Amino acid sequence: MSFKQGDTIRVTYTGTLEDGTIFDTCSIDNPLEVVIGSQECLPIFEEALIGKNHGDTFTITIKPQDGYGERDEDLVHVLNKELFNDIEHLRVGMILTQEVNDDDEPIEAIITDITEHDITIDENHPLAGKVLYFEVSIV
Repeated sequence: MSFKQGDTIRVTYTGTLEDGTIFDTCSIDNPLEVVIGSQECLPIFEEALIGKNHGDTFTITIKPQDGYGERDEDLVHVLNKELFNDIEHLRVGMILTQEVNDDDEPIEAIITDITEHDITIDENHPLAGKVLYFEVSIV
């Protein structure tokens, strides 16, 4: 029986970047449960499950425009370090949660650089601008 819209299935996967770096994985011990069409994960990921069967293993390639979008340099900001005086132990790679956007969703930014006077933050999703590869098994 092939899977269709509305079906609930469990999958395992390994997500990698073009250079082979693993950015996410879901194992048989804790598979991802997906309701096809629910938009719980990337729509193109869910669409790739349609027509597949239990036990199938396959690869999904997701281009930036179908994943987390292209990088937007307008979302990179250099700010005065004094704005962050109330945050202890600032470091590159730290994720900051900012005020909410128009959709009442918090905006997350990652610190990408710290100098004596400035902090650079990036509001792009960490996977923006990247091609994503998923090796998927339906369990």
